[in-house]
Amino acid sequence: MNVLVAGLSPRDEAAFGFFLSRSMKGWSWASTPAGRGTVLPKADLLVADLVALGLAQWSQAAEAELLRVLQGNSAVLLVPSNDETWATMNPVTVKQHALVWLQKPYGTEDMRMALEKAAAACQQAAAPPPAAARAKPAPRSPGAVPGAGGRTRFVIPGGGLI
Repeated sequence: MNVLVAGLSPRDEAAFGFFLSRSMKGWSWASTPAGRGTVLPKADLLVADLVALGLAQWSQAAEAELLRVLQGNSAVLLVPSNDETWATMNPVTVKQHALVWLQKPYGTEDMRMALEKAAAACQQAAAPPPAAARAKPAPRSPGAVPGAGGRTRFVIPGGGLI
């Protein structure tokens, strides 16, 4: 899994790199600067500090800006310790975009669980739908022709309609 870190201090980035190399074998990471209006590049998973992105508190405008900045990336989003506003974001939108909230300060186990949760949501979103959802509609009866008003008419051999 390729993780892109945005908006962490140099100290926090170093700690994150150490944590990732020790706790999440096979995962790699890179960092990118963050600021208000920044659009983050594509990655398997983002870890972004909402304060650094200029999005310390939720509002409809902040939510729209966050989704624009993320560009469809799944993310672990670091939320200020005293903020409860992002918890009011529509849960359907959160699930749809595979977003995981992590309130600061956090420990290594909290970060590991958040990364695993976001990675699982990301993989689930990329997985093909179950066979039942992909099933094709049942074929119509031979000779069935859609009629007016949503009724089905049947063609009688020899050219008539019922």
